[in-house]
Amino acid sequence: MTEEENGSDLTVSHDEADSAVPSADINESLVESRFWVSTGPYFFSTLFIIPPDSGSGLSQGFSVVEIFDVDGVSAGVTRVRAKNGVMMIELSSLMSSCKEESGMQYGQLVVRSPAGYAHYCRMHNESRAFLIPPIKFCQAGSPLFSPLTIGAGKDTFLGLVNTGDTDANLRCRLYFGKRTPEIDCSIPAHGSRILHVESVFGGFVQLGGPELSYAYIRCMTRVPVGLGVHVFERCASSDGKDFYTAVS
Repeated sequence: MTEEENGSDLTVSHDEADSAVPSADINESLVESRFWVSTGPYFFSTLFIIPPDSGSGLSQGFSVVEIFDVDGVSAGVTRVRAKNGVMMIELSSLMSSCKEESGMQYGQLVVRSPAGYAHYCRMHNESRAFLIPPIKFCQAGSPLFSPLTIGAGKDTFLGLVNTGDTDANLRCRLYFGKRTPEIDCSIPAHGSRILHVESVFGGFVQLGGPELSYAYIRCMTRVPVGLGVHVFERCASSDGKDFYTAVS
């Protein structure tokens, strides 16, 4: 297998990927990051791999990048080497075989690099781009909380991923005024889901009124493995071009 250094992504077979360790030293500690990512139609994802500074004393080796589709099936894997500065990988080609769900093509991104590397994703559409850090996790005994803004011109989405080898259930509770409705979402092993807050909680509370209101959401699970949650917000602009931002 040839090496790819700060260029376009190199797709390898799944058999090759099993032995495609990020560094020549398999005992070296690795950095693993996970993201909920999309390749349209609302926004697209670009991965940034940042190697350690040349004077840090840390080795610079290979990174393995893998996409799992909504049902947890490996949809593409690539091995790359970023050693001369930040490396950017447009994920559209790697996600081309991902299934569509809820009118979107999305999945879970897993990046493994040698110690000292950093990973970020840029989410973008024709109006705006924003960076997101690796996804935050909740697990048994450790829920996640995020603030929300509810009102006209606002929509909130939860990008969910399951890092475990078995299906898992995520419970989301909305705190909105004096009401605290809950919903459950099942996420397949290694799979992902997206929830539109205003839709899934619309039957419980009056959302989308003319005035902005503030709420927060708690995500919790009973499984010991991490379930990841990205929170995105869609904002309507005066020129008719919607844009998205990251809440957490």
